[in-house]
Amino acid sequence: MTTFICLQPADAPTLDLYGYYKNAAYTNQTATGFTAIVDASTYIDLTGAGLTYQFGFPVSGTTTSATLYKNGSAAYVMSGFAITMEQAAIYMSQDPVTVNKSVFAGTDTIVGSAFDDVLDAWGGDDTLTGGAGNDTVLGSEGRDTAVFSGNRSDYTISSHVGANGQIEFTVVDATAARDGTDTLRGVEVATFADGSVELTVAPQASSFGQVATGVGSAGGQVYALYEGLLGRAPDAGGLAYWADQFEHGTPARDLGQLLLSSPEGQARTGGLSSGEFVNQLYQTTLGRPADGGGLAYWTDQLDNRGAQRIDVANGFVFSAEHVSSLQSAFDAGVFVADKQAGDVARLYYTMLDRAPDAGGLQYWANQLENGGSISDLAKAFLGTPENVSKYGSMQNAAYVDALYDNALGRPADADGKAYWTNLLNGGTSRADLAVLLSDSAESHSVHLSQIELGWHLA
Repeated sequence: MTTFICLQPADAPTLDLYGYYKNAAYTNQTATGFTAIVDASTYIDLTGAGLTYQFGFPVSGTTTSATLYKNGSAAYVMSGFAITMEQAAIYMSQDPVTVNKSVFAGTDTIVGSAFDDVLDAWGGDDTLTGGAGNDTVLGSEGRDTAVFSGNRSDYTISSHVGANGQIEFTVVDATAARDGTDTLRGVEVATFADGSVELTVAPQASSFGQVATGVGSAGGQVYALYEGLLGRAPDAGGLAYWADQFEHGTPARDLGQLLLSSPEGQARTGGLSSGEFVNQLYQTTLGRPADGGGLAYWTDQLDNRGAQRIDVANGFVFSAEHVSSLQSAFDAGVFVADKQAGDVARLYYTMLDRAPDAGGLQYWANQLENGGSISDLAKAFLGTPENVSKYGSMQNAAYVDALYDNALGRPADADGKAYWTNLLNGGTSRADLAVLLSDSAESHSVHLSQIELGWHLA
């Protein structure tokens, strides 16, 4: 079990622990320890047993603790491990993510500093304590626990969709200058001074979508395609839209082709030769350069065997290696918003100026799923007592102002107000205005935190 203690602000996911040693100078060499001088401001004191040296370098023996100093003060303290110098030499040739997952594969204890930290479990069943400051705590494989110093009643816990579309929990300490506000992702348990709680998604989330836990679902496939072809997680709207398209028969190949052909995709791959395209696929999906044999094979398939880029790309996207690299995101939970529920919720905000109630949201989303149109829903809303009470006696110009404010969070611009007022005065249904505003890109953006990311219900 490794204990990792941060004494200076930490950004754990970027730590290259064994990269420090690649060009270090070694001093204070004994059988039980040595010092690695990294640069003028950074050095590491290591302790161990049976250490031997050749030409000034440690070549055998085992290290069991390390303290890294920056600018004269301890930054990180690691203990409880047993790494041979032979294994350390291997680690120095590997990428940091692989190394950290190996070093911290067991049941580890990770403690943050008094500052704002990003802590990473890396692997195993770990215990992570953010401490003071506003910390981000990242779980990984296994069952991870975040520790807080006060009683459960001192904290509020909320869930929402955060970075990369993953479920996040925000834990806010009401006591000043103690644990601050922490963001937890991929963490299963929160432990307090008087007990522990399982971290579960807010129940209202199920009214707005579902959590994808792998590529076996439509949303999981969309997530993998975005990550593999664009090198990023999908935006919430794109994920909802394409998951809905997949569920209604659109093949993954079509989305892959659209992503490659998009301006963003073309900026990444449009000007690349076949070999460069293959190498980028290796980097984006597998996190490593192409090996010689693989590069030659896939380049030949594209240049001489009639293979299409999208088909080669899809093979990489849905390879076991790429899917495995996404598992930490799926373990945290990738929230896939339901497109129909989102459309209905935006209409509630636009026409009734409130969040939807759970029953109404479910009913109207089912209507859309079974062939109903958003226009029919808007017309039905017009006749409800709630809508009539709020807007029934309102003049058309005032109604335009009200809907702009409801849907877009701003007053109507002069041209837009004049245009829609004239149309309404000429007999155009108020439902048409409501549909256009509620489905606009601006409305999607304004209500994103309340619908796809926040799951607000009346």
